[in-house]
Amino acid sequence: MSHDYFDGKRALSNADDLRLAAQTVIDLANERGVDFDCVGGLTMGADALAHGIALLSGTSWFTVRKAAKEHGKQQLIEGADVDGTSALLVDDVVTTGGSIEQALDAIVQAGATVRLAVCLVDRSGRAHELLSSHDVEFAPLCTWEDLGIAPVGDGRVFA
Repeated sequence: MSHDYFDGKRALSNADDLRLAAQTVIDLANERGVDFDCVGGLTMGADALAHGIALLSGTSWFTVRKAAKEHGKQQLIEGADVDGTSALLVDDVVTTGGSIEQALDAIVQAGATVRLAVCLVDRSGRAHELLSSHDVEFAPLCTWEDLGIAPVGDGRVFA
């Protein structure tokens, strides 16, 4: 629990705001020399951003379910076939990095190579170390420091 709440879905619900955020992520990837074939992450936090980035960049999108469907094709990953692709992993708000790691594990197991992980807001700084342990560069667009708030886990937040 935190005293500061960020509604990433609401932040991206307007077309102009989604376009700006998606283009900013594309520009960041380009600045870092990161090419990618597909973009996505764990549903729902990554969905709008991934769709916007795919649309503007001409790439494919995917979404990782929290658990495989129990009927139909019983898939964990929907959208693009990620096998053999270079992927951009995205999320709206990252606190511990657990959701982005769950998506990372799923798409790597499906055959993708993750080139970069990006989020709109990093609330704690923990994801950087976590993703580094997987040899994945992490680049938040905005951090708790940028927002002038306390990071999650410093005493203002209760686990």
